[in-house]
Amino acid sequence: MARSTLSSLLKQLDVQSAQNEHADVETTCIALLEGGCANPTQVLKNLLVALIKQDKYQKAFNQLKNYQDGNVDLNEMILEIGYIY
Repeated sequence: MARSTLSSLLKQLDVQSAQNEHADVETTCIALLEGGCANPTQVLKNLLVALIKQDKYQKAFNQLKNYQDGNVDLNEMILEIGYIY
């Protein structure tokens, strides 16, 4: 019984660690986009993936709206856009 409890706790720790990594990617991508990075299409795609992995679909949708008139190629992220919708 203790073994299954320990296993479940370790699994939760792995999930929490992955969530923190995605949050770090989210923060970095937002900073890059706001700072005028060299490849905004790839950075936005990475941001969308990080938001999807965190189940932040509304925030991902809002980011899409922010950059749909900008200098990003939305055709490069068709799968991500479909997943968000």
